[in-house]
Amino acid sequence: MKKTTIIIPCAGKSSRYPTVRPKFLLVNPSGNLVLIDSISKLNLKNCSLIVTILEEHNKKYGIEKMLKKIPNSPKISICILDKPTKSQAETVYKTIKLQKIDGPVFIKDCDNIFGLEQIEEKYNYVATLLLKNAGVINASNKSYALNEGEFIKTIREKEVISDTFCVGGYYFVKASDFIETFEKLNNENPKMELYVSMIIRFLIEKKGMKFKTKNVFEYLDLGTINEWLRFKSTIKTYLVDIDGVLVENSGEYSKPLWGKSKGIKENVKVIQKLYKLNNQIILITSRKESYRETTIKQLKKLDIKFHQLIMNVYHSQRILINDFSNSNPYPSALAINIPRDSKDLIKYLNLEKEWPSNER
Repeated sequence: MKKTTIIIPCAGKSSRYPTVRPKFLLVNPSGNLVLIDSISKLNLKNCSLIVTILEEHNKKYGIEKMLKKIPNSPKISICILDKPTKSQAETVYKTIKLQKIDGPVFIKDCDNIFGLEQIEEKYNYVATLLLKNAGVINASNKSYALNEGEFIKTIREKEVISDTFCVGGYYFVKASDFIETFEKLNNENPKMELYVSMIIRFLIEKKGMKFKTKNVFEYLDLGTINEWLRFKSTIKTYLVDIDGVLVENSGEYSKPLWGKSKGIKENVKVIQKLYKLNNQIILITSRKESYRETTIKQLKKLDIKFHQLIMNVYHSQRILINDFSNSNPYPSALAINIPRDSKDLIKYLNLEKEWPSNER
């Protein structure tokens, strides 16, 4: 069987992401481009990747060079279109034609993340998820598949006909099936915006072709800028002082000495949970660099996990300065002052309502 070609269409105007750069070039809290994170949970075995972009975006942002510089990313081929297409389906059509793709294709939205254990199959399928497992999404803006037995009976765009919605992954065993159907529907109504779901619906209802649903895992919707900003707001960077916040205040010259003080267990639990929720934890301290190993040993004993440890921070007022923008709205930084050795970090972070006592 030929390699599956994964096509990621990025040749639209990103109208749902106004005032910022094209959505696939935005940077997630992880530091990765939205584009790279969109394929991060896919099993890419026996697959090749093609990203379709606009020439104007390539000239402005240097996308070809940018993608080549990303460390540890899969090899990505670029297909460049000279002007925007009317629809995602047209972008896919032009990509298949320009790249002379035959064999199986998997069409993947660039503005979401989901996992698939295996892409390559011997049958056509639509990647789906039950609404009850989707978290917060705009349900009215999805396409839905209605199953009859093991196959899809019909599929509808922006019409809730079942509790199974399409997450933006479509697998065709033969690229030619997509090409032929697109050409037919486009010729019948050249002004119509064609969705991939419409191509599949025609193949099912008019051609009797079989499509299955295939469940995904760890789905995250980034379809609009509000959804992306909401996602970003759930992941923060916490710069946390050690002495007086996580452990009882200590010093180099007076007892309790650095590395010997007791942990403030209530606050330690808060940091442990923040770490588990994928927040970035950066610990800062005025302890001298020569006390790094002593400090790390103390943190390990208290089971405090962190991403970075900054030593030698002045024992004085600390001021954090951060820029804000449309992609990182104001206020992009906050300061929290907590009384020395207080046990109420959760209160000062305003997490009491968000974290019920039985979940702390």
